[in-house]
Amino acid sequence: MNTKTIKLVIIGSINTGKTSLIYRLKNNSFNTHTENTIGAAFTKLIHTHNPSTYNIECWDTAGSERYAPLLPLYVRGAHIVLLCYDNWNANVIKDNLKYIHTNNTNTHVVMCRTKSDLITPSTNDDVRSRDTINAELMGWGKVHFVSSKTGDGISDLLNSVCNYIDEYIPNTTVHNTSHLSQLDNEKMKSKSCSC
Repeated sequence: MNTKTIKLVIIGSINTGKTSLIYRLKNNSFNTHTENTIGAAFTKLIHTHNPSTYNIECWDTAGSERYAPLLPLYVRGAHIVLLCYDNWNANVIKDNLKYIHTNNTNTHVVMCRTKSDLITPSTNDDVRSRDTINAELMGWGKVHFVSSKTGDGISDLLNSVCNYIDEYIPNTTVHNTSHLSQLDNEKMKSKSCSC
């Protein structure tokens, strides 16, 4: 069996459901008590798709504007960036995209409409059409509609990421992000009490 390591970074505005999405990807359940991410949080996922196993190193970044200058640090070297939003706003999306392409010409962007369970049945087709057209006009292609609460669209999103890696980056190499994990661990140790 082939094993690939992928660096995946999730970005988007505050309260768009990025942390809930990571929780759903990792635990296949919904957590009603998530807190806002401070800086970034690291999670490792293991996903089997086709004949391969994927070690997905997920960076859940804070959506608050005060953490925006840190985004290039986390996005650097990413194979995939999930750009999450819960309501289409071209200006916000363009602001997030500028952080991706600062130093990352080979990073693949996946548009991810979160909280799709909140779209009413009467507007569902209109919202999906509008978002898809807007994403195509911006050159980003398919939009994944997901609900961390219900699980809708989650497996399609994850399989799409793996298919992209297989097709465009078949010989994925391990990107060493352990230095970022070490920094986070050292920060946590420095904050803990040594009583």
